[in-house]
Amino acid sequence: MTYRVVQSDHPLPALGRDVYDNNDGTSQCQPTRVLVFAGTAKTNGSGDTSVELKDLWCDPNPPPAEVISFVATVLDPNGEPTPGKPTPIITWYPLAGPRVIVRSVDARGQKIPDVQFGWEAVIELVQVAKPRS
Repeated sequence: MTYRVVQSDHPLPALGRDVYDNNDGTSQCQPTRVLVFAGTAKTNGSGDTSVELKDLWCDPNPPPAEVISFVATVLDPNGEPTPGKPTPIITWYPLAGPRVIVRSVDARGQKIPDVQFGWEAVIELVQVAKPRS
């Protein structure tokens, strides 16, 4: 699979389908559940932080889920970037959970500590097959 497309027309249920590379087409749309979260955070003294998305919703036993999209934008308290103080770059990568590791770096890839950022995540709840009786 090249990427996954998730569509939601709130308050209707979401639909999802797989899109394949090399003109292999797409799968049929299937019902799915999608949650959207947003917030602010700050990287730690090492320039990293973990956003534990499963801890954010109210269900004490959240179902399995995967991160579909995560967007983070630097909240730069320094105002306009200058050659001596460029705006940090925010990168992220997903881990099981669902959770993501967020990293703040400069243009050379060196970590920058204590960077505030706003974020938005789209989570798709994973359908677990019911065992046959």
